[in-house]
Amino acid sequence: MVLHYSHDRRVPLWVQQHLSKDILKGSSHRDGVQFHSDEEVEEQWRALNSDYKGSGWSKGHMAPAADNKANINAMTESFLLSNIVPQNYSNNSNYWNRLELYCRDVAHKYTNLWVTSGPAFLPTEVDGKNIMQYEVIGSNEVAVPTHLYKVLVTEDKQGAKAMAAFLVPNEPIVPDQPLKHFQVPLESLEKIVGFTFYDKLDRGSTSDLCEVDGCEIMTDLQLRQFVYVKRIKRQKTKDALDKLWGKVKTKEFPITKEMQAAYDTRLLELPSAAAAAEGA
Repeated sequence: MVLHYSHDRRVPLWVQQHLSKDILKGSSHRDGVQFHSDEEVEEQWRALNSDYKGSGWSKGHMAPAADNKANINAMTESFLLSNIVPQNYSNNSNYWNRLELYCRDVAHKYTNLWVTSGPAFLPTEVDGKNIMQYEVIGSNEVAVPTHLYKVLVTEDKQGAKAMAAFLVPNEPIVPDQPLKHFQVPLESLEKIVGFTFYDKLDRGSTSDLCEVDGCEIMTDLQLRQFVYVKRIKRQKTKDALDKLWGKVKTKEFPITKEMQAAYDTRLLELPSAAAAAEGA
């Protein structure tokens, strides 16, 4: 990833990634990786972990950790606070998560995908006037964005390009709100953030990604099922796995083929708690 950092707001202005199905391969994971300050930012302008503590806001990745599994250095750098903005917890774990998953799905469909993500600050109407106001957190006054954006540019095998820009409020989103609801003209987003995206892109010959691809993201239900597949794969013993599986069966949603396959596979891989203790 590459990024441009805002010294006054202590968040990135933009973070850009180049993704493909090969780039997304890798076995590095976030276990044990901690959020940390970017020492390339001068100390007086750095965001610190202490700024987020007790703030009520989550640390929201702009370049997601799950896009950086290629090696541990890439994974670790995705946790630099220069790649992070204060984000609503529900937004971060749900709707924005689904948008990130959609980007990875797109990266598997196309030869190349470029994604630019960042915060946006929009005014609100107060007594008939447009007022720019946003919260700041911590002793370093890290700015809390009112919105978050992503700009996607795809390229297929023939070199044809498609593009879409999305502007999402930094707040809980109605569970199954269509992604197209948040699509905005690129020029409108540029007016908000104050800079130009992909200035060498021939926009006249670039298709609308949502017309080409549909821009369909996971439903809220599909996300919950997807999360359980990941949790099943992380269990360390059969007893822990069976406890989680018992919880899954009490949920008011169907068990998918992927969930069942993950459970069956992990069941064969893991020792029981007694066998693990005996082996130790």
